[in-house]
Amino acid sequence: MFQKEKTYKSPVKDQKIIKAFGMEMHNPVFVISALLILIFSIITLVFPSASNSALNGAQLWTLSKFDWFYSLIPVLILTLCVVLAVSPFGKIKLGGKDYYTDWFGTPFNVSAETVDARRLAFTTSVFHWGLSAWSIYAIVGLTLAFFAYNMDLPLTIRSAFFPIFGEKIWGWRGHIIDMFAVVSTIFGLACTIGIGATQATGGLSYIFDVEATKSLQIILIFTITIIAIFSILRGMNGGVKLLSNVNMFFAGLLLFFVIMAGPTV
Repeated sequence: MFQKEKTYKSPVKDQKIIKAFGMEMHNPVFVISALLILIFSIITLVFPSASNSALNGAQLWTLSKFDWFYSLIPVLILTLCVVLAVSPFGKIKLGGKDYYTDWFGTPFNVSAETVDARRLAFTTSVFHWGLSAWSIYAIVGLTLAFFAYNMDLPLTIRSAFFPIFGEKIWGWRGHIIDMFAVVSTIFGLACTIGIGATQATGGLSYIFDVEATKSLQIILIFTITIIAIFSILRGMNGGVKLLSNVNMFFAGLLLFFVIMAGPTV
């Protein structure tokens, strides 16, 4: 009952795909999303004071009216994750009943699928973010994985709405869902990069006694963007994996420096 009984194929003839730089981009999702983001960016750059005032006002209004929503949603999603885990749905294997992979393992010297491995995974997860935040990531990843690998639907957010809208997800309803997901993701990344650039310039200013100017922040953001584009174009092994290994190397150097330079206590 809970295993894959039917697969659903996307009507390729109705999906307009743009191929460029070795990537596939959906039209009109990519085009409209890019235009919306570009227009928003231009407005904020041309009218910085008015944009700052409007965004701060929107933030204050949202927090004052919907603070209960932001507090309640993580609790509900965490509850949903627990219910899915302990219910018969928790027995569904992503990829189908005959699917097996050794992709998920442990980076520590602990055998996978053991009590020690589960205890270590739980401990590190709580140490990093906590159950509420991880449940939000988990529910999105679980949804994408189930509909993509168990139902053979495209790896997009619109696929999660197939049980609700059916074949209509291939039309404008699906386009709007994917565009909302794209714009939300980009804005979330922009916020992260902006905060990171502010922290980085603060660190450079403290260590090298340079002025933490907006120009320096823009240079850092531009550099990060170029590296991200390089990572995407190179693919998983040549880009993402390479940058991850380089990052871990420098993290190791930083750890060694802190231990040697002290104070080690």
